[in-house]
Amino acid sequence: LPLAHAVAQQVTQVVQASFARRGGSTLMVVPDPRTNSLIVSGSPSEVEEVRELVAKLDVEVESAR
Repeated sequence: LPLAHAVAQQVTQVVQASFARRGGSTLMVVPDPRTNSLIVSGSPSEVEEVRELVAKLDVEVESAR
């Protein structure tokens, strides 16, 4: 999953933390800093959940003036 605004390593940490408490999860998320992307592997429902979470996290943040 390519990221436009967020940093892959930081998003990976958030995604992993949100799935950490789930038993039986097959989710694997690996950041690729070179392309600022996430490599995601898991069940189709888990991958879809990650897509939805990433869409919420990968937003442009306005800088303070």
